[in-house]
Amino acid sequence: KRNIFISKKNDKKNLKIFVINFKRNKERWKKYQNYNHSLPSKNYVKYEKFKAVDGNLLRNKQITKEDKNDYDYFNRIIMMWNAGDKQKGNVVGCLLSHIRLMRKIVKEKLNNVLIIEDDSLVDMNLLNKINLNQMGNKLIYFGGVLRPLKFKDKNWNYEKIKKSFKKNNKNKIDPNQFKIGSTHGLFYPTYQSAKNILNYLDSKEKLRAIDSELAIIQKKNPELLNEFYYPAIVYLVLEEAQKGFSGQYFKKDGFDRTMKEYG
Repeated sequence: KRNIFISKKNDKKNLKIFVINFKRNKERWKKYQNYNHSLPSKNYVKYEKFKAVDGNLLRNKQITKEDKNDYDYFNRIIMMWNAGDKQKGNVVGCLLSHIRLMRKIVKEKLNNVLIIEDDSLVDMNLLNKINLNQMGNKLIYFGGVLRPLKFKDKNWNYEKIKKSFKKNNKNKIDPNQFKIGSTHGLFYPTYQSAKNILNYLDSKEKLRAIDSELAIIQKKNPELLNEFYYPAIVYLVLEEAQKGFSGQYFKKDGFDRTMKEYG
């Protein structure tokens, strides 16, 4: 497809798109690098790399002061009883990658920040059409997975739920009907919206995986997060997402969807 470029002006003037990426995952970064190289000038929005936290490396080696402070997350994380050390490291690493990006947003007082993971892409055409100044003042999903409230729900009807969504618009999450999972597309309209989520996570003695924590917030703290944009502005690159450590949770029916419509 032809590349769509977003000019840094009006509501997109300060827009930043951060990609959480491991330094070793150079192949995954190439798609963003190629896009950036094709930009007409520096006056257009680019993908910016943010160093992902390797939880399994952090467990054995803390290099920076932040590493040493964050090691405690291994004691705070809640996992299934049969989760192995590697899986625990993956979950802690993912959680900390998002937390560290929140810290950056708050410290630098960044507004209009879109965070994606490196198995996803942004629909630049759709993003270019919306007004970011109308996104409110709390975290909103720009991409995710529509899920039933229970892991296995025989009465779950995705198509029926989807019919209630307003197209090309923000939609409310109904915590009595569904939840949004995954974290491949999160938009922080203001640094305060990131600070609110960060303060919430810092206040908890025990933590779950980042997507689980956000699901809890949807239900118990809607003042922090209760909306998603439909259709998704951020969608998955299937061949990469299927290989990720959480890809196993999508494989019940072959996982053949980009999640452009959240399911």
